[in-house]
Amino acid sequence: MNPGLSNVNVKVSLVIGSNGETVKVVEAALEVPASGRTPFRLAIPETLPETGQARLTVSQGDTILYDHTMPFVRDTPEPVYLADDNTAEFEFVMKHLPSLNRVVARADFFGYPKRRQIASVALRLRDTEDTIMREQPLSLGADASVDGAMNLGQLAEGDYIMELVVLDDEGNVLASARRDMKRLQFAWLGAGIGNSDEVPPPWTPLAVKGACVTCWGRTTTFGSNALPVEIEVKGQSILARPISLIATIDGREEVLSGDQLLAIESDAANRVVLVGGDTRIAVKSVMAYDGFIQVDLTLAPGKLDALRLDIPLRADQATLIHAVGDHMRDGQYSGVLPAGAGQVWSSVTHLVNRSIFGTFVPYVWLGDEERGICWTADSDRGWELDDNAAALTINRQEGVVTASLHFIGRPTQWAVPRTLRFAIQATPLKPMPRGWRAWSFDPDGWPRTPGSKRIQYYPGRSYFWDSVDIFGLEAADMDAFRRRYADFVKRSDADTAVLTTTLNILGAGTPAPQVFRDEWFINGLELSSHSWDSRRFGEDKQRYMYGQAALIPSVIDYRLWAARELIRHGGLNGIFEDNSYAWPVVDPDMGYGYQRDDGEWQADFLISGNRDYHRRLSNVFRQEGVEPFIFTHMTTANILPALSHATVAFDGEWKEISDDSPDFMTQWPLDYFRAVDLWQHTGLVPLWLPMAHLVKDPDLQIHHTRCMLAVLQLHDILCDNGHARWQVIRDLEIARMAFGIGDDDVLFHGYWDNGHRLQLSADQVKCSFWQKPGRALFVLANFAREPAEVICTFDQPVVSAIEAMAHTAVPVNGTHFTVTVPPRDFQLIQVETTQP
Repeated sequence: MNPGLSNVNVKVSLVIGSNGETVKVVEAALEVPASGRTPFRLAIPETLPETGQARLTVSQGDTILYDHTMPFVRDTPEPVYLADDNTAEFEFVMKHLPSLNRVVARADFFGYPKRRQIASVALRLRDTEDTIMREQPLSLGADASVDGAMNLGQLAEGDYIMELVVLDDEGNVLASARRDMKRLQFAWLGAGIGNSDEVPPPWTPLAVKGACVTCWGRTTTFGSNALPVEIEVKGQSILARPISLIATIDGREEVLSGDQLLAIESDAANRVVLVGGDTRIAVKSVMAYDGFIQVDLTLAPGKLDALRLDIPLRADQATLIHAVGDHMRDGQYSGVLPAGAGQVWSSVTHLVNRSIFGTFVPYVWLGDEERGICWTADSDRGWELDDNAAALTINRQEGVVTASLHFIGRPTQWAVPRTLRFAIQATPLKPMPRGWRAWSFDPDGWPRTPGSKRIQYYPGRSYFWDSVDIFGLEAADMDAFRRRYADFVKRSDADTAVLTTTLNILGAGTPAPQVFRDEWFINGLELSSHSWDSRRFGEDKQRYMYGQAALIPSVIDYRLWAARELIRHGGLNGIFEDNSYAWPVVDPDMGYGYQRDDGEWQADFLISGNRDYHRRLSNVFRQEGVEPFIFTHMTTANILPALSHATVAFDGEWKEISDDSPDFMTQWPLDYFRAVDLWQHTGLVPLWLPMAHLVKDPDLQIHHTRCMLAVLQLHDILCDNGHARWQVIRDLEIARMAFGIGDDDVLFHGYWDNGHRLQLSADQVKCSFWQKPGRALFVLANFAREPAEVICTFDQPVVSAIEAMAHTAVPVNGTHFTVTVPPRDFQLIQVETTQP
């Protein structure tokens, strides 16, 4: 996609290699029109090694626009069985979808030489004796294609064959295609594992008083259209005006306020249902115990010029923004909301989508360092917008910042009711867990920091590039897993040992993934990235196959069953989920994605599935008597409603640092951390994954690690001990534990709001501090490239001060202490005060 205003010429290159040698280079030159897209295909040669690597690059002149390396495995094409010659060919797909209990088939006969002889096409199910068990005729369309399904009914477990047959008018078989199919029954499918109506801690049951609904930390008042008119977070109202629906009818704007709030129903302590609207639009809002409000807008048949949702916030509480597009890390916008009046942000100018059409944004959060509100939706299904029109705009006017979601942006008429679904949620999500600042994330075998809660990663057989199956350890493996896991916990002295997994990856080596292969692995299967090491796999390569699997209901059921088995029989007490972001999914056979008017398929993000999975996973832990510890890694793509039931939000693993690269302070603006990672407005434990492991010079590695820690401490963010100079991180942890950083009485004061308590003599230095009775711990970060001598004036008399990591005395004079901070570095100063 080219978001610019002029055409761009690019070169696409695919380099295929094996065993370190280049096998084939395929290139194409493309012209991408202004504000448009150019689809392309690269012809892959048939004579390729069985496994290897492929590197895809897109370049404009000497500038690399896209660069991605991936493993590949040469798949065997689907077999085509021909009736009487070796020339007839047609394209086809057959898929077994166990959770829907059906087989689907599609075929294109346009290029088939005997196309005019085709009288009928059928989908057949055969047993291993080649007996026809079922048959379903398929309609042949005018474009010489078929697209149909066969319900399987009550079918016994066993092996079967799916067959697509092409017949002439005398019933003779012109051609056929076959695929094997395995049928097994699984007790976990549709069993509702992890579902519960109970309100789990730390939340409290919803309290309803009139049109006001209170959950932990937030009170929402609903209007006659069943949308919030006021939201109070931490004792302050964040809305400047009610959230409203604005329709444009015959060129005139009208607020669709509804007649009255028709019903408020609370069928359990964990949710409240509100219904409002009028004859033109019906609104149903369902609020959950964590403040998540799912909204269904149903439009009666009619016509509109435009329709938008306005979320007006107080400008002083809408200073930061975090918007997530359709890809992780570089597909987001975060930081300070641009200044000015009028339109200050739009999804046309500030985000670029790679995988979806148009400017739809699945998630945006607006707020300040303490509180905020987010909007999210799985897709733009039912919207009406031109691809180059903004789906989301943000305007600032007279002390109000208004986020506008443009559902309909052009004159539209519809004859049947149309429902639009989205969700809003005020943040923070929940209170922080006790003692979280004393958590230490230590790799196996490294020394324990005294006084910390030690969290370690147990890889086991779970990581997709290292093993067979992301989650599905079979029952026969449980004893071995329990022994390995118990030995790891004992050897590592871990309080919590989190099993490392990848949320969007499943292994295919065990029975369930093999049966559900067509349903789960939308983009097919690959060998583990170690596939070029044939000694690793031997003959059983199937055990090392994996593929991307979206969080659809059957995948969720399977993961929850596997997690429960690991908790029950393996003693599991924590899960780490890599790649836990919401990624776009198109699978028409499973009902995901929708077809646009131009025939293209638009993806769904399955954010609601991600949220449902984490909610139920948290319940599974509790139901098994284990405190939930869910550790998610989305980097910049944190979507808070999906993470409400998670424990840790793991950021980082981006912008690698090497010997000759810019340092951390240069690469990361401070407003990024305030918009994305602050626990104050998320309710999640913030953790950073360093990327300084490419630095080879030991002294330079220490410098880069300290430069990173300076920024993280300013924002009260914990740091993982890997991929950096771990000794420096551990020395910092020891100093923090000595201060009592995990105690309940510790309060944090960020540099953005402590000016009334602390004055610094150097502008290039920023300071945040933690305080408890009679004691404070200051982190002073120097962003200049030369040392800075700083006089710090506190609002309390200072008795003594030391550099907490070096244990050296710091000069004190009344309310002042003076410290020299090295360039691009920090000092950690602990002071004793006279006031309790």
